[in-house]
Amino acid sequence: GLHLVPPEKRDPKMTTTYGVGELIAAALVRPDVRGLIVTLGGSATNDGGAGILKALGVITPHLNNGEPATPPVIGGKGVIIRIACDVDNPLTGPNGASAVFGPQKGATPEDVNLLDNALKNFAKVLGQPEMPGDGAAGGAAYGLRWLFPNATFVSGIDLVLDAIDFDRHLEGADLVLAGEGRLDAQTLGGKAISGVARRARARAVPVAALVGALGGGVTGATLAEAGIAAVLPLAPGPCTLAESIENAPRWLADAAERAARWTKLGRATSPAL
Repeated sequence: GLHLVPPEKRDPKMTTTYGVGELIAAALVRPDVRGLIVTLGGSATNDGGAGILKALGVITPHLNNGEPATPPVIGGKGVIIRIACDVDNPLTGPNGASAVFGPQKGATPEDVNLLDNALKNFAKVLGQPEMPGDGAAGGAAYGLRWLFPNATFVSGIDLVLDAIDFDRHLEGADLVLAGEGRLDAQTLGGKAISGVARRARARAVPVAALVGALGGGVTGATLAEAGIAAVLPLAPGPCTLAESIENAPRWLADAAERAARWTKLGRATSPAL
């Protein structure tokens, strides 16, 4: 996970998904395992899932004389594999794993080009066409899709919302408060808060986003399209990161109260409500 790597040590040229492959292998050899969910997101890697493949015994050091690699038969009979991810980025290109997510993992502009070309070569080795979502977790979604061709890709946030019976909790609700560290164009591209907003909008419940920061690529129109009625940045003014972290609980409570008061005001002034 990205949060486990100190910023000064982040280097997606070195990090690998090998450990995830070990976890998958350990699960699949258990006779009592009937289902496996691999959740993607927040990774410090950009290897296209190559580490996972290596941990499971797949080695593709060359282009196999021009022939695409063939995935091995992995997993016991009847094991249902679901892969949960919430982004629609492709594996490569300007919207791919390296360009969009690489910089936050420590990639320099030169690294981004190197990593993107490496993933293009990796896709050539595996011989599998790219699909939206393949860029999740540094391209791990792509490798997993090749490794488990019968796996089902599911929305991670929908998986969680179904598990907590979220739709039932929306019944009779006046407002949904959703949190996000930084709300930007990536957030609206399929992350958790957009899934919450989609469910709430279907039941005409407004959503207010309480965020640590408001990033680029966000406009009133894009927020409305995503089903987010309002965004409330927590900081009352310019501050340092240390001040933001120290005051987060108090500022979060204050922002939530403001959102609730605005909702109350709207109900009082609108006959339709």
